[in-house]
Amino acid sequence: MRGALNSLSYWALRRDGKNERQATATLHKQGVAFKNDLLFGYGINFNETPVWQRRGTVLYWGKRQVSVHGEQSRLPSGILLLKLRGER
Repeated sequence: MRGALNSLSYWALRRDGKNERQATATLHKQGVAFKNDLLFGYGINFNETPVWQRRGTVLYWGKRQVSVHGEQSRLPSGILLLKLRGER
């Protein structure tokens, strides 16, 4: 669970404009409460995220056709895209 909480916190900071070093420094030696509060500030309640995101990893390798900004592209389907706001 700590890995999932840390990862989600890290990527929330990155999407908010922090670079790798800044995001890492912000989370360095911070506890669970800090990270939960950080995510809550982005509208994310970690305890309400799907169990598979908190407790496990799903990997699927393959290719599939996807539409990105209206253009067709072949991307590995193992890519995990997280929507940070408004998704459960």
